[in-house]
Amino acid sequence: MVFSSTGNLILETTTLRNLVQNLSEVRELEFRGVNMASVNPRFFMNLSSSLTTLNLRYCQLRGNFPNSIFRFPNLKIFYLSGPLGKRNLTIDLPSSNWSSPLQQLYLEDMDCGRRLPESIGDLKSLQSLSLFHCNLEGSIPTSIGNLSELTSLELSSNQFSGPILASIELDMFSVLQNLETIFLSDNNLSLRMNVNANFTLPKLIDVSFSSCNLSEFPNFIRHSNGLQSLVLSKNSIHGNILKWICENDLMILDLSHNNLSGKIPNCLPKFLSVLNLQGNNFDGNIPFGFPEGCGLINLNLHGNQMNGLLPRSLVNCRILQVLDVGNNNISDTFPQWLESLLQLQVLVLRANKFHGFVHSTKEVSSCFNPSILVEFTVHLRSLSVESNHLGGDQGEDLGLDLESLKILLKRGVFIGAMLYCLLVFACKRVLAVERVVNVGYGVIERWALLLRNAWSKVSMVLKIFKEQGVILTALLGLSAFFSMAETSITTPWPCKVCFLCLKIDQ
Repeated sequence: MVFSSTGNLILETTTLRNLVQNLSEVRELEFRGVNMASVNPRFFMNLSSSLTTLNLRYCQLRGNFPNSIFRFPNLKIFYLSGPLGKRNLTIDLPSSNWSSPLQQLYLEDMDCGRRLPESIGDLKSLQSLSLFHCNLEGSIPTSIGNLSELTSLELSSNQFSGPILASIELDMFSVLQNLETIFLSDNNLSLRMNVNANFTLPKLIDVSFSSCNLSEFPNFIRHSNGLQSLVLSKNSIHGNILKWICENDLMILDLSHNNLSGKIPNCLPKFLSVLNLQGNNFDGNIPFGFPEGCGLINLNLHGNQMNGLLPRSLVNCRILQVLDVGNNNISDTFPQWLESLLQLQVLVLRANKFHGFVHSTKEVSSCFNPSILVEFTVHLRSLSVESNHLGGDQGEDLGLDLESLKILLKRGVFIGAMLYCLLVFACKRVLAVERVVNVGYGVIERWALLLRNAWSKVSMVLKIFKEQGVILTALLGLSAFFSMAETSITTPWPCKVCFLCLKIDQ
């Protein structure tokens, strides 16, 4: 029986008890997303011993979940997670007597008793093991090598420590020939790989070893011909990108924040949708001749030493959403030709040698309307061009007039549009509002940066909007104003505001 919710469905203990009593023969129970914050976890020990599946993900459970659940004789699938990021739920992993038929074990965002016991290796039927963000520490038990049926291993965001000796590492993974995904990111591990190791994991699809103190590419993934995602960010890998990486049909390649150098090879996989090489020491031209039908969604070369021109073949990447070439040495004119990429949301060109003028393709009237915008920025949510040599239509130096030109703009969103008109075309040096997109993984945050002379101008703008009766109550407070929550209001800026801004800047 399946109950699925986004948090709107709430189950109290009494209701749950009556439900379970009437379903005594049910073998599969899934409560994904059902709010059970008031339910005592001990209640679940009253479930039938014939239960084979129990899914309690995102149920807001709190307190101590009895580990006797692992002794249910027929339990094959068990999903349990605590309140996101809070670790208000605990469960102690047993040192013995696990449910032998267990095939899938997912424990996330909780406290699992600090140590992963050696007894985990007794689960001979285990196919998927996920212990994400479970406050586990110490060493990864070598008994994991006993789990020959394992296809998925997720141990990220714990406090496992190392180093793991090379011989143990080889013994641990070499027998896991069915492994398709392995995530060990964001621990305290120092993974030491034997570059001369001759074993392979041929079925690997997804590998994430971020922040694992790697100094070289793991050799055992070299012949994983089905590899689709490789994340080795925030390590100390040095040298060039190895040729064998070009021989895989990767869709995601994240080598950001390493010590890689030299030229970026032109042979990178043709099926890539995400390429993140941020924070390395690559130099030379951006080599890619992007073909028709290019499937890139995210290209991040930020913080290298790239030079030359921005490849015009980027226009073939019709679904590109993020392009970040900031903090390089690229010398080119402003890439107005990118306006044909209708999916582009984030464009970072900051701290390069872009030069020339940023031209408007539409006139901007004296009374600004959110629909009258520079066409190039209609689809963007974030534009960063500061620290270049760019000028506007009137010859002003954009890098000098604004300390930060990072524009939040979303079609149909009033605040983004009105701020764009006011700040870029009228009130210079007032306020720069930024919608920051984590270009590695798409995480979006909001924040506002107050620049010089801000409050005197902002307060006058607020006063006018109050007089006009179109200002949101939330905007009356300074802190609320800076949070800039989105709204669907479409009222254009009153002309009085525009004239005031122009007068102030004179």
